[in-house]
Amino acid sequence: MGLDALLAALEREASAETDRHLSAARAEAERIREAGEVRAAALVAARRREVAADHARRSTAAMTAVVRAARARELQAQAALLEQVRVRTRDVLASAPLREWQPALPTLLEAGLRFAGAGEVEVRCSSAAEAAVRQALTGRSDVRVVADPDVPAGIEVRRVDSTMRVRLTLPDRLDALWPAIRLAVLDAVGAP
Repeated sequence: MGLDALLAALEREASAETDRHLSAARAEAERIREAGEVRAAALVAARRREVAADHARRSTAAMTAVVRAARARELQAQAALLEQVRVRTRDVLASAPLREWQPALPTLLEAGLRFAGAGEVEVRCSSAAEAAVRQALTGRSDVRVVADPDVPAGIEVRRVDSTMRVRLTLPDRLDALWPAIRLAVLDAVGAP
């Protein structure tokens, strides 16, 4: 074998070795590229999940805020409507004719006088109710009846020494009972 043949054989071996290294390097590069694509896809998928979860949280928070604001407006409207009802009812009760509340007069007087206790007492009422109140208090010398235009339907019992006053008027009774009435109305109309 001559020198030319030896050089040609060495060149073939070197070329084959280079091809093997190049093939191995290409295979390693392909493996790294594939691993990189898998990692990149995993990172993109994880980021998409994060973005979707954040979007869901923000959407839920926004919807909750919208629902709460709408509920607040609904409750404010209910409260305003109920307040209008209370004011109008109070006005109707304040001007109720004596014949409509006179059956309750003995009970109102008894409660007011019991609360006032012993001593001089004054019962104030509208001029329209004065005669009925005087008649109901016949025989009670410790009780003075006074017509007062500021007392609507009902009575006001006061101790003469100004240590006690109790208003037993229909509008005041409405105000005292209003929380329970309000709840009953809301329950009747099915308000949550």
